[in-house]
Amino acid sequence: MPAQPRKKRAAGIILDGDVDEDDEDSEDTEAVVPGLVGGLDLDKIIDSSEAALPSTFEGSSGKTTTSWLIRGIFEEWGKLTGMVGSIENALYADKLDTEGDLWAPDEADPTLDRDCSAAFHLTPYQGKYEAPNEAPDGLEVQKLLAGMADRGADVAVVECNPEGLDQGRMDHVDLNIAVFTNLATDAAEDGDFEELLEAQGAIFRRLTDPTTQRAIINLDDPYADDIRAFAAQVPVVTYAMYNKSADVWPEKMRFSMWETEIKVQTPVGPLLIITPLIGRHNVYNILAAVAVGLAVTVDGDPIPLKTIVQGIEATEIVPGRCEVIDEDQPFGCVVDAADTPAALSRLMDGLRECHPKRLILVLGCPGEQDQGKRPFMGEIAHYKADLVIMTNDSPRGEAPNEIIADMVAGYPDSILKRNASVPYQPGFLQDPGRVDYNALEFFWHNCYEYRRYVVEDRWTAIRWAIGSAQTDDCVVIAGRGHKDFVEWGIDGENLRGWFDDRVEARNALAKVAKLWQISGFDHAELPWMDVGEREGRIFNKLLV
Repeated sequence: MPAQPRKKRAAGIILDGDVDEDDEDSEDTEAVVPGLVGGLDLDKIIDSSEAALPSTFEGSSGKTTTSWLIRGIFEEWGKLTGMVGSIENALYADKLDTEGDLWAPDEADPTLDRDCSAAFHLTPYQGKYEAPNEAPDGLEVQKLLAGMADRGADVAVVECNPEGLDQGRMDHVDLNIAVFTNLATDAAEDGDFEELLEAQGAIFRRLTDPTTQRAIINLDDPYADDIRAFAAQVPVVTYAMYNKSADVWPEKMRFSMWETEIKVQTPVGPLLIITPLIGRHNVYNILAAVAVGLAVTVDGDPIPLKTIVQGIEATEIVPGRCEVIDEDQPFGCVVDAADTPAALSRLMDGLRECHPKRLILVLGCPGEQDQGKRPFMGEIAHYKADLVIMTNDSPRGEAPNEIIADMVAGYPDSILKRNASVPYQPGFLQDPGRVDYNALEFFWHNCYEYRRYVVEDRWTAIRWAIGSAQTDDCVVIAGRGHKDFVEWGIDGENLRGWFDDRVEARNALAKVAKLWQISGFDHAELPWMDVGEREGRIFNKLLV
């Protein structure tokens, strides 16, 4: 999109009965919504000032997905929408660099003609759009918003985390809508309740103009009343999954591995939303997006309910956020960025509600960071997955097997004691490539008994998981999400290589049909072998 003369700016910030289609058009939302939120008028705000129109989302989880859903609603409404987020900085379909200019590769991308990377190989990472800094400084945010305004943006959605707020990175963004998703998750993990509450509350204290500013608050969060007190000077729209006193709440929910169906109650009538975003955790994100849609008007006209629904349903994928990889296989496959114990737990609980026969989890932790969280990741993996393959993320300067050893330390004592008792050390919780050939039979028996495996090469781990999946299972590839690179320490330097879990999953899924065509082949469990051979092998507890 070519640059245009500056006309107007608009920005949004994201902090951490039966439904009749005709009713969605005929509801007199203008009569109901202004009484609730005062009828926030975008055009009046935009036309009266050269300042940005911000709408912010803050919280510990759900910010990214909610941002994309809001973006979908505005785009469906015909507004040129910008995004400042953790996946990309963009204006409609055009990505932006950190200067607010249209991004273009500065070198050739050697992977354009490749279907995937390769095992035990570092593919050059060149000509790629690098994911933005999750906590951009204030100057970078201003450059991005200015670049959007110069190109005629109507609205910008800005994702912000508590750390960025605490460091003043949003201090000079003149926002209009602030959305509070949650606080409890961060507080539970980091234990610093007061600082987190103060950081998130600061943005709501800046909402002082009831004619141009609104607060959207998750009423289920234990700190909702505190946030509401911070936003006391402006109208508030609330949403919740369990608190039916909220303005927006779900009357009915239906989950599957392929879609989520929600009947949402609002002050202006019910909405029926069918979305490919799966899991209970995504319901919160959808409710927040609906609440924002209800809080906005243009020239006194509210966003039509049908536009809100269509904008949400049109957001079929949020890259690397519970992203369903569908190649017409008879089982589910999900790639997600869950890289903390709380996020992994939410993900697995949400997917369990989608009723898979088995949850097969591929999980790794990055090197040189968050070492203390590794055992907790292993603990969550053990208790919430049926089959676990521990692997690597970006080991950087750490030894891959040592990172995995930290993770499996979270397994229950029964497994760790068995692991310590076997004659081949460090036991069966290691990559089979490290095990002596003469001990492999005992090794595989223990892995098979617990359905707990270690495969240091992530390329191989993904293919083992997908190859082992059967009808109505669900493969979960967690920890990296939209990231398309890995980093390995070589000669004291961290080198980056191309690796995208979504690309690797699609490549593996493309070969599933051929695997299933092999007659007499048992690939439902690891190790794979001929049908009937498993019972005849030395899988005998007397020998272990």
